Amino acid sequence: MNSCNFQPQLSAYYDGELSEQQRDALGEHVSTCESCSAELAAYNRLSEALAEQMRVSPSQDAMQSMRAGLKKSVQQRWWREAGSQVEYMVRRITAVAAVILAGASAALLWIPNRAGPTTRADEVIVDSVAVGSEPATAATVSTPGNEERQLARWIVADLSQQEVASAVLPANHQ
Repeated sequence: MNSCNFQPQLSAYYDGELSEQQRDALGEHVSTCESCSAELAAYNRLSEALAEQMRVSPSQDAMQSMRAGLKKSVQQRWWREAGSQVEYMVRRITAVAAVILAGASAALLWIPNRAGPTTRADEVIVDSVAVGSEPATAATVSTPGNEERQLARWIVADLSQQEVASAVLPANHQ
């Protein structure tokens, strides 16, 4: 085929993209130019072949395979995105927990002990058990946060006194 000056415009002519004046001029040229006429015929055959392929629908097996592949691809993408969101959230929660832990640790180390008197409740209980008197309530209550431990120690002291009394007294006097 010979090269023609109008050949670059043939595709636009075939697709109907030229103005009316350009289309008329190119139409006259195609009727006289064998090279451009053959090129337009090739465009026409190509369009017919593509149109024929579009009319043929894929088989049911091929459609089922495509659907399964698409579904799998969508699921994989969803899990990837969900996993990255969960990972992001876990990292944020971990960072917050680390900050809270660091702050609490610093507070425990740097805040001075404001517990009050240095007399410990267990020392008062031991002293009172040794002397045989009741523990002094003012000394034991002054230590904040130890109420449960104080009660437990009093119960243990009371049970210890009962064991001593049961060992000293005869079995029939109890």
